[in-house]
Amino acid sequence: MKRFIENEGIIKHRVAEVAGITPSAFFRFLNGTSSMKSSNIEKLNKVWPEMIAYALNIDPFIAKTAKELDKRLSEK
Repeated sequence: MKRFIENEGIIKHRVAEVAGITPSAFFRFLNGTSSMKSSNIEKLNKVWPEMIAYALNIDPFIAKTAKELDKRLSEK
């Protein structure tokens, strides 16, 4: 995830804020000093599925497309 954030130029604090995760917990995870709760991973996946996909070595485009399709279907 850290590499994805750096490659995309995303501000780490913003990732935590938008996902509803405490910045300290997120920073500890990124620095490897703590693990992340599955509930926080779920929160991240709702906001940035492409980041989670990247971390799992899945093409981020697939996750982003799935998110967009899901959004369109829920609007109908």
